[in-house]
Amino acid sequence: MDRQRRNAVTKTQMGAVSIPASAGAVAKVAARERYLSPDEAAEYLNVSVGFIRRMASERRVRHYRLGRFIRFDPADLDAFAEVKEPLSGPDPALVTQVWRRSRRLS
Repeated sequence: MDRQRRNAVTKTQMGAVSIPASAGAVAKVAARERYLSPDEAAEYLNVSVGFIRRMASERRVRHYRLGRFIRFDPADLDAFAEVKEPLSGPDPALVTQVWRRSRRLS
């Protein structure tokens, strides 16, 4: 029975989660689709591979290291690429600090 149990459970390609053998093929595909290589991530965002690697090294985009491999979650790439609206003007707190400093100097 122990042998049957071992044969009924496989590991996903990522090696972290145990799943029933009947769902093994589906889980392996899902594991591969969930995390993208730098080439796939660059294609996903329509940028160069060097840009993706630089953003990862500068920690501007969330990435996962698996040994020597770098992987990206598409949800994290979506969050990175999300449009960030600029402020309509200078930050009021910064303006106040600059104004106070200039008053002290004069």
